[in-house]
Amino acid sequence: MTPMEAASKELAPRLLQLTNYLEGNSQAEAAAFFRSIHHSLGTLRDDGDLFDVFLALSTTACQHFALDPYAARVADGLLLRAQQLASALSADDDTPQ
Repeated sequence: MTPMEAASKELAPRLLQLTNYLEGNSQAEAAAFFRSIHHSLGTLRDDGDLFDVFLALSTTACQHFALDPYAARVADGLLLRAQQLASALSADDDTPQ
């Protein structure tokens, strides 16, 4: 499995869960932000696109969304998993061939 496939498999369901919840709870601005990232994740072409997804997720705190406690927990879990994936991919890139 490629890094792009692994990231998509891990993050896409979490992003969808979060966006569906946010849309159902009148948090349209936050939902649109995460839906955009979910869309980007579904259209990955190369490692640069994957980097862009990780970068977009890293800006979540800068968006100043007023997430309710449940949405905040889901978003935190999503961000933690994205950070773990990014770290693992970075470590793989640093391994000498």
